[in-house]
Parts: sequence; structure tokens; C-alpha cells
Amino acid sequence: MTVQTLTTMVGVATTASQTSGIDKIVIGDAELNATRTEIVASGSPSETTISSKNYNNFTSFKYFVEIHNTTDNKHSCFNVAANAFDGRINFNVYNNLSTSSTPKRDIRAINMVASGTNSLLRFTPAANKAYVVRVSEIRIDKPDNVADDLTVTL
Repeated sequence: MTVQTLTTMVGVATTASQTSGIDKIVIGDAELNATRTEIVASGSPSETTISSKNYNNFTSFKYFVEIHNTTDNKHSCFNVAANAFDGRINFNVYNNLSTSSTPKRDIRAINMVASGTNSLLRFTPAANKAYVVRVSEIRIDKPDNVADDLTVTL
């Protein structure tokens, strides 16, 4: 039996290493992904892409986002639900939890856009703050007559 796992540093601790070499796992009509993005402090920050995926086949997304402001050691986490089709992205951000004195700041700094056939989840950092942003993602196949099924036999 061969077992593969998708691992990333998605918790508060950053002691685990990314050694799996697997960037995604496709199971049936779903795909699992994870990313970890470090953002350095900047006096004039700009939007940073924290997830970029092609939406040709997988068009519905569910993200769990954890934002760690490493400068102030503050955390926030929330969910993003999205749909992408024909160059358009619809998304909703919800369930914010934060240890910050400005708890709505990080959730309001998230947006999504289409770039070609890719959906970009982006975060705008606060000025002079460094971050580690962790994203775990489930993508679901568009409803069509083409099965993207994978049978897993144990």
C-alpha cells in the first residue's frame, strides 16, 4: 500500500517542515491544497497573492485562512467561500476570529480576482508588519457530464 499526505504548516506553531513534495491531492471531484506565504514588512505594502489556482475544472472553493501578524504576534482566522467561472469570481468571507485589538482588519484585507483562468486569493498586509499566511483549500469540480472521479482502493 502507498500512502501520500498533503502537509503544510497550518497551525500556530511553525516547527513542522514541508517535505511531502505533494502540492495537491485529487480525490474524485474534489481537490485538496495548502499554501504558506511569508510576507515581509513594508512601509508601503501591496496585495500579495496567497493562493493561485486554475479554475478550468474545479470552480468552487472553500478556504480556511490563518493570518499571523508576526510583528505583533497577533492571529486571525476565517473562511472564504468562492465560485469562479468565465473570468468572474464571487466570494464571501465569514467567521472571523482574532486576537487583535482591530479584529476586522485582516478579514477586510482579503479579496479575490480572476487572472486569465486562475483565481487569485489576495491579502493586503498592514504597513510595517510582517506576516505568515496559511491557507488550506478544498476545490470542487464544476457540475458537468465529465466525471473527474478517482477510485481509491485500500
